[in-house]
Amino acid sequence: MKYFSVVDVNEYCFTPAVEQGELVLTPGGCTECSTLPHGARPPETLRVLNHRSNAILAYTCWGFGIISDQLLQLLSGHWQNDLFVGTLCDGHGRVIDGLHTYLARERVILRGGEQSQHHLCGVCGALIYTYLPRNSSPYVAPEQVATARGIYEGNHSELVISQSLREQIGDRWSNQIRFCEVRVSEPCDGLPATIGDWLSPEVRASYHSNEA
Repeated sequence: MKYFSVVDVNEYCFTPAVEQGELVLTPGGCTECSTLPHGARPPETLRVLNHRSNAILAYTCWGFGIISDQLLQLLSGHWQNDLFVGTLCDGHGRVIDGLHTYLARERVILRGGEQSQHHLCGVCGALIYTYLPRNSSPYVAPEQVATARGIYEGNHSELVISQSLREQIGDRWSNQIRFCEVRVSEPCDGLPATIGDWLSPEVRASYHSNEA
């Protein structure tokens, strides 16, 4: 089985409508690394001052992404089970048609070779992982996708979708989103196959960071 990460290639403007000095906080995320607890959802309603209505897929610094109805329709049959979605509103509280916030129900860590960098967050203990080399194709271990979902979430809120969904989407938005193959392969970074955001007690007991 092959998977593909879906990456947005355009810059979109979604300015949150918050009081001066306040921030849009990642829902339930760590204050240090923003890693989310399992089952976290995006805000039920997010007010934004500016928006681009032609966005297909956009990633934010808030710990969740923004997705269009057009893409959701092409992911029909999977997104209802694999994604949590919320509503976007304009600065006056009116619903913005065609766009939603999203988080995947399940996240996978995209992995690399032995030089990949990883450490545990000093606040929440989550595994922070950067796959290297960056010019190589990332992969996931078979155990990471054992649930055989059609849609996962990658390291930076990007969607990771099955090959069949990649074929459903086609190349209709080639100027707005691109796809990168994510192989399913045995790990070659020296870490166990089953790593996730939080290590099991057994793995944690023998874990060693490779970052200074």
